[in-house]
This record gives sequence, structure tokens and C-alpha cells, in this order.
Amino acid sequence: MRFRPSPADFRVEEVARLPMKHGGPYSVYRVHKRDITTLQAQKRLAAALGLPGSAVTFPALKDRDARSVQFGTLCCDGPEAVEGKGFRRKRHGE
Repeated sequence: MRFRPSPADFRVEEVARLPMKHGGPYSVYRVHKRDITTLQAQKRLAAALGLPGSAVTFPALKDRDARSVQFGTLCCDGPEAVEGKGFRRKRHGE
């Protein structure tokens, strides 16, 4: 018999102690994602902001099946919050 876990069984949350300074060249976001890969989240975030995919970066890849909370950066100033299919993000700092 094979055990088939559900996505709710996998929760991943990055913890970071980042010194935040206002007015810097980057925006740091806390990204909640579900049922999409980190690379899909990167592309969707960039598209939602009208930016190239390279404008959004994540320090690590997370599993598609996990409910993940991770940090991502935007190479410029961005909005306070953005939502799309499978993700939502809120500004954490600059």
C-alpha cells in the first residue's frame, strides 16, 4: 500500500532575520503559495507587475505540493500587496 499525503500535510515557512532599510533599491516580500512551483510563482508575480521574470528572485525552490511561505525580492519599488492564481504576497520591507 502506498501512502498518498495531501498538500495540507506539507507546510514550509522560511524564517529570516533581515535587516530592513527604507528607500533601498529592492523590495522584500513574504510570498504565500499553494499548488504552484516557486518558478511558476516567480513568473506570475513578474507578469502581474508587468516586469520580466528576472526582476523577481527567490533564494530557494519549494515543492509545488507544499503550502509555502517564503521570501522573494523585487529589484525595484513595488506595491504593498499582489495576488494571483496560487499566490499572494505582502511587502515585508525594503
